[in-house]
Amino acid sequence: MALRKKDVGRIPSGPGVYLLKDATGTVVYVGKAKALRSRLKSYIDPEKEPNPRRRLLVEVVVSVEHLSTDSEVEALVLENVLIKEHRPRYNVEFRDDKTYPYLKLTVHERFPRLLKTRRVVEDGSLYFGPYVSAVTVNRLLRFIARHFGVGSCGGERVKTGKPCFNYHIGRCLGACGGMIGSDPYREQVNRVKTMLEGNFELAIAAAEQEMWAAASRNDFERAARLRDLMNGLKRMSQEQKAERLKARDGDAVGLALALDCVCVQVFQVRDGKITGRRAFYGEVPADEDSPAELIRSFLFQHYCQGNDGENVPGLIMLQQEPSEQAETRLHLEKIRGGKIKLWVPKRGDASRLVKLAVRNARELGQIKTREKAVSDHAGKDLQRWEAFLKRYSLSWQPELVECYDVSNIQGMQTVASRVVFKDGAPSKKLYRRYRLRPTGQPDDVGSIKETLARRVSHLLNGSEEEPSLIVVDGGTPQVNTARAVLDEKGLEHIPVLGLAKREESIHLPGARFAIRLADGNIWLHLLTHLRNEAHRFAISYHRKLRSRAGKRSFLDDIEGIGPARRKKLLTHFRDVSGIAAAGVDDVSRLLKCGRQVAQRVVSAAIARQAIYR
Repeated sequence: MALRKKDVGRIPSGPGVYLLKDATGTVVYVGKAKALRSRLKSYIDPEKEPNPRRRLLVEVVVSVEHLSTDSEVEALVLENVLIKEHRPRYNVEFRDDKTYPYLKLTVHERFPRLLKTRRVVEDGSLYFGPYVSAVTVNRLLRFIARHFGVGSCGGERVKTGKPCFNYHIGRCLGACGGMIGSDPYREQVNRVKTMLEGNFELAIAAAEQEMWAAASRNDFERAARLRDLMNGLKRMSQEQKAERLKARDGDAVGLALALDCVCVQVFQVRDGKITGRRAFYGEVPADEDSPAELIRSFLFQHYCQGNDGENVPGLIMLQQEPSEQAETRLHLEKIRGGKIKLWVPKRGDASRLVKLAVRNARELGQIKTREKAVSDHAGKDLQRWEAFLKRYSLSWQPELVECYDVSNIQGMQTVASRVVFKDGAPSKKLYRRYRLRPTGQPDDVGSIKETLARRVSHLLNGSEEEPSLIVVDGGTPQVNTARAVLDEKGLEHIPVLGLAKREESIHLPGARFAIRLADGNIWLHLLTHLRNEAHRFAISYHRKLRSRAGKRSFLDDIEGIGPARRKKLLTHFRDVSGIAAAGVDDVSRLLKCGRQVAQRVVSAAIARQAIYR
């Protein structure tokens, strides 16, 4: 489908805005043009369109609606309004990548509170920010509570005589319990406001004056607190000065393209320092893929939101000039109510700041590209998982699921566990423990093979019920080994999978790539519960064997020495060195045994002592 020539022929040739619609009548794209008819001719033949995104748009368009304007500026403004109204799928819509935290001072309340928020609303409060890091906001809240006593309690409702816990540890003035009057509390709030506005010099001077006054009254405890406040304010002032730039006040805007994603970073520079930053992203539109056009589109969307002139700075620093620069500037000046400069700096701090914004936008694009790849991969994972379930006719929940885990230390005391879930719940009477042959080195694959070989023998003779699913703790090597053991015994119909611990990824026999299900998936929840239970059961058995081995003595391995004689030897000679130093005759008399047995005891003690020497 595409526009017909006769429909385009009826469109006037002057400036205006056009709305492209699909077969359902939905507006899929809004554009503006200096000459409407010439521009719309490019939407007639999709075969001649080299751009794949634009070709896709041309293929779905079946009709067009137009609105003529008297000038290009009117077309720009009208285009922005219609994009916000219809939200077409093929236009770029910049979304805020993150809601940055603010500090909110409720000055309209009787006892103002200082709160952290991510929403700015017109409620009479003062908002400070946005702050780049929530850590910075939390540090400011702690600092202000400690030194000024202004925090999240107070407001209009006061419980007289019942201040909060922070009051008792010196981090609240007690406004919540009526422990301070409104006027002195307001003085502290004004100091907080002065500091948050960046006027550290005034706050430091006031703190120093009060400190000396307290010292003259011999109120040294208060003077020490004011000294700490003054030092803290000086440190924060130095941190702010470190961020100061020689760049003029304004906004630095950086834009970057990453595959189908366009990302924008905005740095707000006020009083020579970066006071905030915001990131935006959106899909590259079908008909506006040039950076100049995308910058223009962003400026309209970002600064014309709500037509609030206070949000439009007098200077906007850009990496390149936007398309229709003169018209864009005129419209922004109309909103601001004053002159605006769209500037592409070539050198100095301003240029470095724009380059920094571009770099941050590029990094955001890389993140969004990876997120999209992960999302696409997750969709493929789900398809592979559903194919696996369909192949073995598995549904939620399998009637009988077994899971195997192996535990050892450097190949010693190797054990395996089998836990069984019946109808999604543990069936502990079917749990089993396996003590495996020592190999002297870790061999999870060999251990899984030995364990399942012993399990299969019970399945073949019919002494145990056949599972509907077998899970092994591990990745591709373990699951392929389990599959081979079952196939060798003619049990191809029993499904097998592996669950790796770290990534919680599912491994299927013979598959090159693992499957990662969404965190909330009911299958993943069952499998991780099953694997964790198998791990717990194996570890508990392994610890039991280690504990038992730790209590053994080298005397237990000597023929002719039982528990009674072992006790006599250790009671009389104390330890290995005592037995090794004793003579054969001494041991023979003590144990009332022949010289041959006594000789074995002394020789074993000497050998044992040599090992640990």
